[in-house]
Amino acid sequence: MERIITAASSTLERSCAIVLITFSGCLHMRHPFEAGGLTFSLFLIWAQIIPFIALQYYDGDDNDDNLKEKVLLFLVGCLR
Repeated sequence: MERIITAASSTLERSCAIVLITFSGCLHMRHPFEAGGLTFSLFLIWAQIIPFIALQYYDGDDNDDNLKEKVLLFLVGCLR
């Protein structure tokens, strides 16, 4: 029974770490046991691309015609 609990908690901990790395780019988690260099780099690139893709699908209000341009400038300015 102890092995099952240990395996389940370890799997849950690793899954939470991967989610944290994916959505935050946390540099403290760049360790071979959590996410190696390739995995971390791919997640970092993915996190930089997704806002631009989401902006393409944004179908906002007609109140502000320049909203997409403003958000695009903000996103480009926030690139790491």
